[in-house]
Amino acid sequence: MSQSSQSSQSKFISSLNPKFLKNLDTYFGERALVFLTGLPDFIKRYEALWDIEVFAPVPNLSINFVAPALGKNGERYIFKCGVPNREFDTEIDTLRHFAGIGLPKLIHASKEDAVLLQERIEPGVSLREVLRQGELSDVEATEVGARAVKDYLKQASKPLAKGHSFPHIRDWLKAFEVIEKSEQSKVFPYELLEFSFAKLPDLLGSIDSPMDSQVLLHGDLHHDNIISKGDSWMVIDPKGIIGDKSYEIGAFLRNPHELVQDSNLKNTIQKRIEIFSDVLELDAKQITAWMIVQSVLSVWWSIEEDDKVKAYSDLDKGSHTVLQAALFMCDAV
Repeated sequence: MSQSSQSSQSKFISSLNPKFLKNLDTYFGERALVFLTGLPDFIKRYEALWDIEVFAPVPNLSINFVAPALGKNGERYIFKCGVPNREFDTEIDTLRHFAGIGLPKLIHASKEDAVLLQERIEPGVSLREVLRQGELSDVEATEVGARAVKDYLKQASKPLAKGHSFPHIRDWLKAFEVIEKSEQSKVFPYELLEFSFAKLPDLLGSIDSPMDSQVLLHGDLHHDNIISKGDSWMVIDPKGIIGDKSYEIGAFLRNPHELVQDSNLKNTIQKRIEIFSDVLELDAKQITAWMIVQSVLSVWWSIEEDDKVKAYSDLDKGSHTVLQAALFMCDAV
């Protein structure tokens, strides 16, 4: 590689969001560096293959490179690529499954290269930003979220494609077997673990039964993943997981962290549950139980590889909020 090429690659990498670079290193190690150094040429290859022009990335990159793109006739797209992994595969499969209903339409994709092209949703303002700006009340924002879920659930129960890559909720719940034996379980309030382990048999029973609630879920439904499309709303960045519809609501109930940290937290969550229950015709207690169990899972995933977290006081502010919200709801089930 010439010195000028190395300099160009270094300049490109240094221009990317530092949080994005840190996340890549944390999740993928040496594979992240291979991905980043090859990214400029990778983009050029797909610009030629798909006859598009890819522009500067969005500012809030997480673990994938995401950028607006234009087609040869001015079509407006989102170009997304990352280090090949199962979660990218399931995102592609999920977008194919929903076929543009409630989620963006998939234009092109390659699992082997972990790259996709999808329609660009505009104006694309997140529900989180609208709520933060005070343009909608929490009740109004929750109604938006519930209607968005209702839209894509119309497509969720159609038969899955053969050879799909979707995990099942029971796969995620296996984490409780690890939590039960781990010293780090001490970071959780006793009441939450007691509730979760007591409810797990019933919840596992519900997802193992042949109910029509067993569908393909988005898997990461929160305010940042619900964005405006004209006068309506769509859901982006699906993880894709099979399970009970009531599970889908948990992430929305405990987010955004900074906006639910108030003295009315319990009332706020109860009202959100009531709205989702009414709009989606789901049992409020089932939604609540899943929300509590999912809260424990969410915090566990954030700490399971961090040996420095040994007590509740070691958790970050966001984790405290998640667990506090769950504690408030334990007596509602």
